[in-house]
Amino acid sequence: ILCFYDGFEGLTFEYLSSFLIFSPFASSEAAAARMSSILSGSYTLVRGVAIVVVRWMSPKSFIILDTLLMFVGVTLVYYSMDSTDTDAENNIGLVIGIILWGAGMSTFLPSIYSYLEEHIRMTDNVCSILHFSCAILTPFEPILIGKFLLTLPEILLYVCYASLAITAVAFSAFECTKSLS
Repeated sequence: ILCFYDGFEGLTFEYLSSFLIFSPFASSEAAAARMSSILSGSYTLVRGVAIVVVRWMSPKSFIILDTLLMFVGVTLVYYSMDSTDTDAENNIGLVIGIILWGAGMSTFLPSIYSYLEEHIRMTDNVCSILHFSCAILTPFEPILIGKFLLTLPEILLYVCYASLAITAVAFSAFECTKSLS
């Protein structure tokens, strides 16, 4: 779960601007930077709101909601590429997609750790292994995305979809095995 999610989040923050510049939006560098700021702003704002909301929602609920928000956000960005409005900052679907994408990412990682803490004794060794698993894909991200970003900018979205799918399947498998025991 952590390996693929962390790769997803890292790719998003590192390559969103380049994706917007080389995608059908053909955004200027300044517009792409503003869209990245919108992503970071929604990420930060929702994480702040979550500090209050966490009292009424379980970590499992947050994980499910975050996964849905990220999926809807990436999907809106994907379908916005077909829009006739190629001005990124005026494309409502793109802006909403980026906001949802950032909102979903904002509480996923803390929720996973809280969720795991409910089911696993979180010792120093366990946390070290979990943190290490977050870095496993980091050396491969530039190979996966950087090489193809100029010719196939949608590769960012495809890898994000794959990461979300693997994360959702891994979480579902953990839930199923947990309920069987």
